[in-house]
Amino acid sequence: MAPVVLITGTSTGLGAACVERLAGAGWTVLAGVRREADGQALQARVGGDVRPLLLDVTDARAIERAAATVAEVVGERGLQGLVNNAGVPVTGPIELVPVEQWRAHLEVNLLGAVALTRALYDQVRTAGGRFVFIGSQFGRIGLPSSSLYAAGKHALEAVVESLHHELAGTPMRAVLIEPGLIRTPLLDKTAAGIAESSGQLAAGGGDEHQRLEPGMRVFVEAGQALGMPADRVARRVEHALSAARPRRRDLVGIDARLIGAVTRLPDPLRDRIVAGVLQALIGVGRRRGLNGVGDRTPTERGEP
Repeated sequence: MAPVVLITGTSTGLGAACVERLAGAGWTVLAGVRREADGQALQARVGGDVRPLLLDVTDARAIERAAATVAEVVGERGLQGLVNNAGVPVTGPIELVPVEQWRAHLEVNLLGAVALTRALYDQVRTAGGRFVFIGSQFGRIGLPSSSLYAAGKHALEAVVESLHHELAGTPMRAVLIEPGLIRTPLLDKTAAGIAESSGQLAAGGGDEHQRLEPGMRVFVEAGQALGMPADRVARRVEHALSAARPRRRDLVGIDARLIGAVTRLPDPLRDRIVAGVLQALIGVGRRRGLNGVGDRTPTERGEP
């Protein structure tokens, strides 16, 4: 019988790419979506055994129903893989992001993965299967306006690290995939978030945020243009689920590997490198006419 995997957050982007790759490799894929229409669209465009599953990882009852569905599908053989991919981006300086947004964000990006892992733990244990978590290069570094997203990914690294040691001596494995920038709708949402932050900065916010904003916009736009295709990361997910000895932390992409190298440096040197890169991005933004705070010039902002 075909191995079974549950993947969350599959309506677009990396989740959809994982569904396509694993279904093409002969897996039965339970594709977690929040809307029935998204599941139908996914099933229509992807071949293989794809079974949409309505799942909101912040809803305890939805998780309970999903676990029951998984049990019906896998029977006594258990679940071979769980891919915790669902996530949302939130950007903005710590000063301006409300605490309520922190709570809502961490409910999805961190606690949702923990809740689903707990709910399906016995079924993965029965199969001697794999827990795969989609982290990020931001799980290793925090940049301006990325504190909330980075906090969730840093915490996810701690969860996977602990889970790895808890699974020692068992057939189960916990794997963390840490991609660099990927060309997916997630980056478009990040760009929209930065634009929203621009409006907040116009209403009030320190000069330090206004100075950095053009650089962060250039960073995201570069990712939209140069980021890797989602299927490249989906291949690493497939490897994590099927390889005899998968890497437990898998940096994917040149930018992720560079950040991995930078974060191993002493803090003073690391800080100088990050500051230099940010200054270069700010310079590019200004040369392109991005002055921050809605692209207004210093004169328009009332500055001398």
